[in-house]
Amino acid sequence: VRIVLRRPQDTSGLLSSIALGARRAGLPTLAEAIDADDPEATLDRLTDRLHAGDRRVLVAVDEVHRASPEAAAWLAALAAELPDGTRLVIAGRRIGPALAALAQRQDATTAGVAELRFDHDDVSAILTAVGRGTAGPAEVDAILAATDGWPAAVVLSAAGEIATDGSVGEDRHERGAVLRRLVDGLLGATDPSTRELVGVIADLPLLSAPVVAALSGEGALDRLLDAGMPIRFRADGWGELPDPVRELFHRQTLPREVARRVAGLYARGGELVEAAALLHRAGDHDGVVELLAGERREALQRAGLAFFDAVLTDTSDESLARHPAAMVQLVQAAERQPRLRGAWSERATQVLDQGTPWRRAIDAERALDVARAGDLDAATRMADEVLAAAGSDEITTRGRAHLARALCLLLRDTAGSTSDVAEELELAIGLFSLAGERGWEAEAHQALGYGVHFTTGAFELAAERLERALALRPAPDAARAGTLTYVAEVLTHIGRFDDAAVALREASAIGQRLGDSRSIGYAAWSAAELACRRRDLAGAVAALEEAEAHPEGWFDRLAGIDFLANAAQIRTILGDEEGARRDLARAEARASGTARAEAPLAARVRFEATFGDPAAALRELDVLDESPLAYRSDRWLRLLLRAVSAARMGDRARAAAFVERSRRAAAADLGDPDKPAHREP
Repeated sequence: VRIVLRRPQDTSGLLSSIALGARRAGLPTLAEAIDADDPEATLDRLTDRLHAGDRRVLVAVDEVHRASPEAAAWLAALAAELPDGTRLVIAGRRIGPALAALAQRQDATTAGVAELRFDHDDVSAILTAVGRGTAGPAEVDAILAATDGWPAAVVLSAAGEIATDGSVGEDRHERGAVLRRLVDGLLGATDPSTRELVGVIADLPLLSAPVVAALSGEGALDRLLDAGMPIRFRADGWGELPDPVRELFHRQTLPREVARRVAGLYARGGELVEAAALLHRAGDHDGVVELLAGERREALQRAGLAFFDAVLTDTSDESLARHPAAMVQLVQAAERQPRLRGAWSERATQVLDQGTPWRRAIDAERALDVARAGDLDAATRMADEVLAAAGSDEITTRGRAHLARALCLLLRDTAGSTSDVAEELELAIGLFSLAGERGWEAEAHQALGYGVHFTTGAFELAAERLERALALRPAPDAARAGTLTYVAEVLTHIGRFDDAAVALREASAIGQRLGDSRSIGYAAWSAAELACRRRDLAGAVAALEEAEAHPEGWFDRLAGIDFLANAAQIRTILGDEEGARRDLARAEARASGTARAEAPLAARVRFEATFGDPAAALRELDVLDESPLAYRSDRWLRLLLRAVSAARMGDRARAAAFVERSRRAAAADLGDPDKPAHREP
């Protein structure tokens, strides 16, 4: 059954063509199964009859680029239902995304422009056929480079456009002579508007029917294809003019409004970098900034933020001030890239006027960064100022400011301020939910689950909040990887080691796929905790080394102090005295003079109780008991360390009393009197 789409066809037209082709092929039962006005029922009836038949059937659809997107989707659905013995062959100048996936099926074949390009073997055969003898690899490579495998150009090259010494000329203009002759011949038979259009598209990296229509009206892409232009189409549906052909034309600057329309089409098609680059090349800096202002953070992140840094360097403060949302979007998008975020935040403070909603949005982000860097007083002050001035419609800004305040409270005094932290986080969660900011809502749930519930021993509540955070982050991105590490820590703590390992494998795989250093580092850090609970020294050391090998975005911040202190505890528990001593010294040196000066205290206590001076351990425990780090969920552990210290000092009666008090504390705080035995054997 052969169908040729000689004009644009919707689904109804496609079905009518298939019915006509079936009758011509002597298959009236198939033709009768087709109702052009009911594609869905037709699909069921047609596949039923194909399954019931005893003949092998080949359905070939040519010029498929003329099928509408809906018609192409119907063909893809047909391919998915074909019985054994039936094959579908699709050919056309462009194979859209709906049909491109058919190339992976054994019962369907697609043939587009790319499949018709000549390869190395084809060129060798052509040269032999025209009497050139056996061609050397260099000659074949030169022809391919000059023609991009375009069959007509290859034939012309082989037939007489080769230099007399048998090699393609080295001069760029001489190499282009073959293509120039061919393109001139093709365009000579077209109308003036098509000839002009070819010069315009030569400066566009990506082509599609809507893009070319923006330049020269509906049907313009078909005019180019009908003229024989060698536009090749990628699997994602975008077309490209080969570089050797593009180089034949002088660059033409698109009118500003046309360039902006094309850039908008690029952006909506997921090609934000090409969109911004098109406007940037045209010197339309206002257009670039306006484009970025309308994009979501996720789109900016997918495109690659480093590119936009180069664009911003060439953009005036005046352009940025006219589109302040662009600076806000970029700063928020760069949360995992501290260098870019810091530079852009600084630029924003210079460009955006004080007292405006846009500046308050930037200040809320700066409050978070200042808190993470350790200046909790300054961060709290900034967040308070934002909340005092923000209007009721500044929903996300207020949510971010509440998140900053919660972070300051967590870092300053977790044990003594859990109710205040929870209140700030609940406010943030409500605001983010109202604004539809699922990622930030997940971040606040995560902080509440791990920063509050987990540290206070409410493990079921912690797991519930982290599960909600994970549900809000279904995409396999860095944010999900981060949440998975917290989930793994909770699972490790409650003894579900295998489940924790599964979560960490997913987190690490995401980090490796994205090349995200922080995700890899955090996953390794949590893996070290898991190895510690399994009493696996080699595994813990390997995981700690893996974490330190990926420091970007976290190790030079307060998190790095916590990591070193935690590493010292892990090594102490597993008997690595020298490693513990080294990491503890590093943690204390890093913590000195910061808002986390007491962060290594618990590690110091455990080290002294295990390897050092037990009397010093008891003195440090007195300090720790009065510290903001004295979590109620760890009361049993502090009592157990007192027992260890007393035993090492020879006071076994006192040690036994502390062990009993530790059991009672574990029962009262965690409902598990045996925790000291199975956690700290």
